[in-house]
Amino acid sequence: MAAQVILDQLRHCGSGLAAYRRHMQRAYGREMLHGCGMSWFLYNCERLSHHILRHSGDLLAEQFLQIITGQATYPGLSSRLLRPSKIIQLLRGSKKTVSRR
Repeated sequence: MAAQVILDQLRHCGSGLAAYRRHMQRAYGREMLHGCGMSWFLYNCERLSHHILRHSGDLLAEQFLQIITGQATYPGLSSRLLRPSKIIQLLRGSKKTVSRR
């Protein structure tokens, strides 16, 4: 995406960085919003997040690995994790995976 914007600029037919920003926002805005929300929770709700990580860290690591490898998305993960049954599962430290349902 960046390469195309650069080529367009060099050819004097591009709309500059504004178009690139708009394109990136459309392509990744929702993903980043959910990722930032999870990050905010982990760093600002320390007592709860530390409890969850102590009891379900392996489960969450598995889920984040799926995001890194492109098998899952932050919006998909957050929608699964925000279900009451999944929150209880994380708090209890259940070893079950967070299903994709």
